[in-house]
Amino acid sequence: MKKTFIAINKQNTSIFFLIALYSCQIFGFNYLIATHTLKKIPSPKIIVLAGHSVTGKGTFGKFLPEVSNLYIHVDLGEMVRREIREKTKIGKEIQPIYESGQYLDGTLDKIVWDKLICKKLEDTLGQNKTPIIDGFLRSKLCFDLLHKFITDQKINNNSLLIQLIANEQVCTKRILTRRVCTNTKCSKIYNTLLPEYELLQNSKNSKNLTDVHDKTINKLCLCGAELSNRSNNTKKFAQERRKHFDKEIEPLLAFAKNWYKYAKINTKINIYSLNII
Repeated sequence: MKKTFIAINKQNTSIFFLIALYSCQIFGFNYLIATHTLKKIPSPKIIVLAGHSVTGKGTFGKFLPEVSNLYIHVDLGEMVRREIREKTKIGKEIQPIYESGQYLDGTLDKIVWDKLICKKLEDTLGQNKTPIIDGFLRSKLCFDLLHKFITDQKINNNSLLIQLIANEQVCTKRILTRRVCTNTKCSKIYNTLLPEYELLQNSKNSKNLTDVHDKTINKLCLCGAELSNRSNNTKKFAQERRKHFDKEIEPLLAFAKNWYKYAKINTKINIYSLNII
């Protein structure tokens, strides 16, 4: 596959260009699939990512800080996993729910906001950097907490909500072929459909991981640990999460469009053949 290199100014890159870069796949030409904006948008104070499971929120959240040091990924999933690894009080309360694949209840959502998310946002804004919030919009309570924070900070007009979309067939295929590092200090996520996975070394103690779409030999993460298939990486799980999002979160996004800048990006096409310098 032809490699394409795109040079950018890391200090002055607008969110428009970052979205454009994320939304490109190289097939000998650039194929832009962002349905948003033909104009340049100044870098926002806060970016909020929303979307169905496996639409690429985590990938997008990691991508922007890689191309500009003005962004910091506020990854709720990683924060929760860290609390579980360190056996904190919050971690012990969250662990059973997290491992079952269910959403936290209202009480725990409020604790997670007060103890983890809110502090991280304040610290990031204090550094004059833009937090990219990934994984927190899961209920009306979560939305209300975040909306109040943004309103109190008086940055509604300079906040950006990005909704990542992909059809149900694509999301189901992704969740069935997702693999996660078994090293709890790493927990890197891969997908067997993407080139990054093919470059990994085969495990000497390989086990066959089989599902509807994938038959492959287990591989080693870059950290050296084996990869595994999460118990909740199932078609049923994907469908349940999608129904929850459509019922509980989609109406909130309609409200949010009146308060924040808004972008919608179709992530059916991935970013892994895009090279940034």
